Amino acid sequence: MTSLNSKTLKVFGLLLLFLTAASSCKNNDVINPVTPTSTLTGTIDGKTLDISQAAISSTFFSTAGDNVSALQTTAVADAGASSLTFYIPDISVADNTITPKLGTSSNPGNANLKVQGAGATTTVTQVYVSYKTGGNTYYAISGTVTVTTDNTKVTVKWNLTFTDATGRTFTSTGSFIIYNYKAVTKPKTEITDPTPVAARPTIDNIASNFGAAGDSVVIAGTNFSTTLTDNIVKFNGVAATVKSATATKLVVTVPSTGSTGAVSVKVKNSETTTGPIFTYVASPIISGVTPLSGKAGAVMTIIGNNFSTVLTDDVVTINGTAAVVLTSSVDRMTVTVPQGVTTGQVVVKIRGKVATVTPGISTLFTVTL
Repeated sequence: MTSLNSKTLKVFGLLLLFLTAASSCKNNDVINPVTPTSTLTGTIDGKTLDISQAAISSTFFSTAGDNVSALQTTAVADAGASSLTFYIPDISVADNTITPKLGTSSNPGNANLKVQGAGATTTVTQVYVSYKTGGNTYYAISGTVTVTTDNTKVTVKWNLTFTDATGRTFTSTGSFIIYNYKAVTKPKTEITDPTPVAARPTIDNIASNFGAAGDSVVIAGTNFSTTLTDNIVKFNGVAATVKSATATKLVVTVPSTGSTGAVSVKVKNSETTTGPIFTYVASPIISGVTPLSGKAGAVMTIIGNNFSTVLTDDVVTINGTAAVVLTSSVDRMTVTVPQGVTTGQVVVKIRGKVATVTPGISTLFTVTL
């Protein structure tokens, strides 16, 4: 009986040890997984960001003997079409104020900041946030990035402002958490500045990246020449006319014989820099509007060509008052006559371009009682 109890106790003890070890391993897997785990939510340029863990990558940069550690996190959205990247050179700094990224069209110059202190000049890398979409890259020009860190996670909250080539500003707010942020660690020597100082021109973004022959397109970048003829700009290999030029901005005319493809810039004898894709779209046309009279709430049909099937691309106003676009195809759209409308012209804009009206066609809508 004593022998049986002893064996039973030994088996029970081994089982308890196994369960304890298994439980410990499970808990460690939650706290210290092999790869970082993350969550990210927010908004940018009016779009909602709710990005899954699988679309977020993060790298911790640390070097032995250096007390300053950096973090770079990239979140990919829109099935890979857009991404948002945060670079924080010192995660121990809680409140970071964003300034234009040096080396970009926002503020060209040395890619590193020179900081004077304690009788010596040191070089530090800037905090920056970049947003890539549609082949364009935008760097936050102002705002804040707040960092909170402990042994298990880094929490980042942001409130930022971006600008495009035309000077249009847009904002982004949100937060993300990186658990086990040291899981992917590299030495600080592997930090890569996305805007290194270079002699050749760079292209950050273009506005707009679609349009028709004869439209004006603004190209934001660096190392352009203020002499118009020094700047060689091509749309899918076809030369464009440069209308104005500064060191960071070119305004060019879309060539009539060009086609959809990449925009490139070459300055004097520099290497050619290839930028985003410019898409040629035909100018929208209105060939009919019916009815041409009615009350608010009535449904109007507009017939034409080269409309967009994306409702948000189509903007219709009646004497300046915006109508709600209900349906849209390439050659037809329906809209609701808005409340408060007054008698006046029906105007259609497709992706910001005003539609031309076929000669002899009336677009005057008369409000009836």
